[in-house]
This record gives sequence, C-alpha cells and structure tokens, in this order.
Amino acid sequence: MLYNIDIPRKQIIRCLLFLASIKIFWFVFFVIFRNPLWPAHEVINGIALASGDSAQYFGPIDSFVDGNGYSSVCRMPGLLPIYGFLRLLFEPASAKIAVALLQVLGDIITSLMLCILAVRITGNRKAFFFTALLYGVSTFVSIRSNYLLSDSFSISTLIAGIYFLSTYLLFKEKKHLWIAGFFLAWSVFFRPVDLLIYGSVGLAILFYQRGKILPTMKLMAIILTPLLISIGIWTSKNVLVNNQIIFLQAPMEDCFSQYTKQHQAISSLLITMGEDFQQWSPESGAEWFLTKDDTDPGMPFKEEDLTSVYNYDSLIILRREFSESLKSNDSDRKSYLASVVVTKSSTYKEAFKNEKPMRYYLINRLKFIQMLLFPSRLDDLPLPAASQMNLLQKVAKGTSFLALLLVNFMAVFSLIYFVIRRNFSMIVWASFGFIFALTLGFIGYIEQRYLTPAYPFFCILTVALILDITARFKIKQSAIAN
Repeated sequence: MLYNIDIPRKQIIRCLLFLASIKIFWFVFFVIFRNPLWPAHEVINGIALASGDSAQYFGPIDSFVDGNGYSSVCRMPGLLPIYGFLRLLFEPASAKIAVALLQVLGDIITSLMLCILAVRITGNRKAFFFTALLYGVSTFVSIRSNYLLSDSFSISTLIAGIYFLSTYLLFKEKKHLWIAGFFLAWSVFFRPVDLLIYGSVGLAILFYQRGKILPTMKLMAIILTPLLISIGIWTSKNVLVNNQIIFLQAPMEDCFSQYTKQHQAISSLLITMGEDFQQWSPESGAEWFLTKDDTDPGMPFKEEDLTSVYNYDSLIILRREFSESLKSNDSDRKSYLASVVVTKSSTYKEAFKNEKPMRYYLINRLKFIQMLLFPSRLDDLPLPAASQMNLLQKVAKGTSFLALLLVNFMAVFSLIYFVIRRNFSMIVWASFGFIFALTLGFIGYIEQRYLTPAYPFFCILTVALILDITARFKIKQSAIAN
C-alpha cells in the first residue's frame, strides 16, 4: 500500500538544500579532481566530459538545428528538446555546458521526488532524510551529470515517471497518470533499456487494482499512450527518411565500426560461457579475446569452460583468426576470416549449451546477476589510476564503491526479507529495481551504467528494510519492558 503522509515544508526545503549541496559538490569535485590525462578535446570548457558515444547523441541534434535534419538512427532523440532548444540560444560548447548544468538540476529535483516516494512507500517520515543521505553520498548516479551522455536525464525522467505514478495511485487523478506516461516515455527516448520499467508499472497497477484485469488494462492504455505515439512518430520518420523500419535504435553493427559481425560472435560466445563481454574489464575473457594478441601468454579460461568440440588451442587459434580478420589488408582474406570466426563461435557456443546445460541456463545467469550487483570494481568515475590518486580521490572512489556494494546487498536482503514476511506491497516496489538487475543479468549484459536505473529503488528498499527491522525491534523491546 501507499501512504499519504504530509511532509512539513521546512523539511522539504531542508532536504532540497542538502540534496543540492551534495549533488553540486560531487559535480564540482569531478570537475576539479578528474583525471588530468583526460583527452583535452573531450573536456568542454573545462567542465563537461564527452566520451566516444557523445557525438552520436549531440551530432544529430546539431545537424537538426543547422537545418539538415535528424539523420541518425543509432540514438533516439531524447536530448533533442533540451539540447536543440539550447543550441538555438548558444553556440555548441556553451549549450553543452548548459546541458550538464541542467542534468545536475534534474538530478536534484528528482532526488527530492525519490525521497517523497520513499515516504509514500514506507509510511515513515524518517525515510525522507535517510533516502536523501543514502542516495546522495554515492557518486554512482551523481557522476552521470558530468558526462555528455543520456544517462542522467534517463534516470531523472524515470524517477519523475514513477513519482507521478505513485501520485495517481494515491489520489486517483488521471492527469497524474498521463504525466507519468509522458516522463516514462521520455526516459525510453534517453535510454531504451528503460522499457523494462513498464513491466513493473503494470504489476504495480494490477496490485493496487486488487488484481482486476480490465481496470488495469485501461490504466495501462493511458500510461502507454505517450510511448506508443512517440515511438510511432519516430518509426515513421525512420521509414520515410532512412527507409528503415527501426522502432528504437539501429543494430550495433550499423552504428559502431568496431562491433563487426565477428566481434559480436565472440561476445555471444563469451556470454554463453559465463564470461564478461566487456573488453575493458581486466583479466576477462573479452579482454583476452578482443584486445590481446599471441604474445600474451595469459589464459582466463578454465578446464570446465572447454567442451569436446574445442580446447585451449582452439580458442587461441580463434583469437588469432579474429585478430587477423580485423588487421588484414586483403579484403578477401578479411571476409573469409570473419566468416570463419562467426561459424566457429556459433559451433563452440552450441557445444557449450548442449554439453553444459546447467551452467548455461542457470549457473551462468546467476553468475551474471552476481557480477552486476557485486562488481569487483567501480566504473565511470573520471579519476586517474589508483597509484596516481590523491587522498581525496581515493576516499571518494572508496566510499562510492562501498556504498554501491552495501546498497545492492541490502536490496537483495530486503527482497528476501519482504518475501518471507509476505509484504506484497514492498515486493511490488522491489520489482522496479530488480527488473533491471534480473533481466540484464539473464542476458549477460552487465555494463555497470545499465544498473543505474535500479539504484534509486535499491536505496528505497534499503531504507525500508532498516526502518521495518528497527520498528519491529522497538515493539519487541517495549513488549519485554511491559
């Protein structure tokens, strides 16, 4: 159930000032203490950070503002209303700085919404400041405001959408459902992975409609309408302008030159074997396959990763063929080797699935979920190598990493706790975070920034668990005393 608990205006203002202070602090901290070796052309006016993907988000909007249309099918135009408007007022660099500042502002406002949502879910005013503290102390979400990507706005619009969904569930005014649908649809246009949230939205509406299917379908029709209309317009544009039927984004091989068909085949094989597909992950199968050469003696695979169809030597040969398929200057040789890599990878993958079904269908899925929730490192902080960090940088990264692990652990524990206690309302709200962790873990897509949509809800779960256990302990202590 949800609780309509009034929060005094003074507390709201105090919380807002705290959130603004800590979010601005982190933003400025990473402006001042970022890695000095960060490429100069990717630092905009010394403030905002671009990355390899930034051009795909901002380039098509620059083209649109310059009168050449939004030609890209590789990124959805979620940033278009924001950056496009700013480009009408400023030159590109200043407009990008304004985007970064708006990301901080959006993070602050929706963090306050998250704190109010925590009170509504837990029915306890203490959740207000506890959530603010827990959500603010970690850089896991805050750092997204420093980057010129879509992650920050994606999280902000997602939180806003769920906030207005809870407002509808409390007050039953349809306008709030339309607003929720608008923000959720917008979040998808920032990051298509946010589509997953609609599963939890449907579950929440069904729960608060007491399992009534027809009323749930009517309400879902409202909340889905903004998404369906916007995707319909986007798809029609892609058909008319690009002569392609693309509902969300074009396939990766069409957008990234490095993601060749043989690269994707190797990645698919690695996921099948239960390996991290990210080539920047230290000592992973992907690093060995995709970035090393024959001079590197390391072998990350174990005996249990092999099958009757391939052995260590087979994998070494496959790596050599993959490397040559990228480097060869002979186009025929290049094409032949690419085909060989794809065929072998598919054969090895099927052999693994057939000979080790328990590992493929269950153990590896659980392994990926564990790797996503409890990583061995913290990605995306623009800091120098550990040996070159000063004390402040080490403290910032260390506390953020510990906060991530703690919140994720508490979220998992809270899910188990509320299942045991048969608290179905909390189980429903837990699904808003776990739908990302479980789905991404199941398919083996464990890049850390794709867990950021789950993190706000994990913070609420952590606070809910602490408050529930504390309340029960006090009740027991009172009963003993009496």
